Amino acid sequence: AAARVAGEGRRAAIRRIQAAMRNRPDLLSGRGQATEIIVRHTGGRIILKGGAEAFLLAMAPKEGLAVALKIADGNSRGRMLALVEVLLAVGLVTAADADALRARLKVALRNSAGDEVGHVRACALTTADRDRPSMRQAGAAE
Repeated sequence: AAARVAGEGRRAAIRRIQAAMRNRPDLLSGRGQATEIIVRHTGGRIILKGGAEAFLLAMAPKEGLAVALKIADGNSRGRMLALVEVLLAVGLVTAADADALRARLKVALRNSAGDEVGHVRACALTTADRDRPSMRQAGAAE
């Protein structure tokens, strides 16, 4: 969106930044991290950058789409899995891609002894969920 309203110099700079994000996603969050996995799996069609308190911005520049996610409790362990579900819902990844990404981004839950007792999963937010007062306060409603 910023590229559409900016002058040519700014658009060129945005394109250079996006190309760098596609070509070296490991520099955005580290080698082998979820950001790199998603960018590489999508062939650079999706670029993203995470931030503090479980904030995440993902862009599909050629499609003119972007999504910002914020996990209400600030814990980032589920944000990439939530992003995969959003990408699937809007048709930016296939079901097979989503399955492959879920498997690579799996987050184990462990008890105090270090034993795996489950894993994080993303779920769809329903209209009933959005109408709960706690969700409205967190900014999740529309």
